[in-house]
Formats: sequence, structure tokens, C-alpha cells
Amino acid sequence: ARLYKEVLRHKSELEDHVRERTHDLASEQERLSAILNSMDEAVVTWQLKDSFVTFQYANGAFHQIFHYLDSDFDGVPNFYRFLL
Repeated sequence: ARLYKEVLRHKSELEDHVRERTHDLASEQERLSAILNSMDEAVVTWQLKDSFVTFQYANGAFHQIFHYLDSDFDGVPNFYRFLL
């Protein structure tokens, strides 16, 4: 019974830690997004995975300059070729 209670306590502590970390990450993401969207320069990010370059993010300046929507890149492997 004592071991079970200890396991439950650890589980609760881990869940609390995950909740806190998730909140911290969401706050940082919001802050970074606000900074990137306040820039006049076009910013785009992508991820290289399994030999494919996939779109992740473009700021407002990118959309204004190039007239693309995020959805234009959905399902486009190696999206940078789409821009060339």
C-alpha cells in the first residue's frame, strides 16, 4: 500500500511538471511568434526530415511580400522548390 501511494505521488508530481513545462513552452512560442510577426523582413522556417524539407512557419511579412498562404504549402515535400 505504501509503495502504491508513493507511485501515485510521483505520478502526480510528473503530471504537474509536464503541465508546467507545457505552459512554459506555449508562452515562449507565443512570445517568439509575436516577435517574428512584428518584423518587416520575411521569415520562413522549415524542417528537414527523411530527405524532405517541409514547411513549418512563415511570418506576416512573408505572406505580404510573396502572397502565399500557409495552406499553399500543405503536403508539398521540399517546399522550397515551390518558391523557386
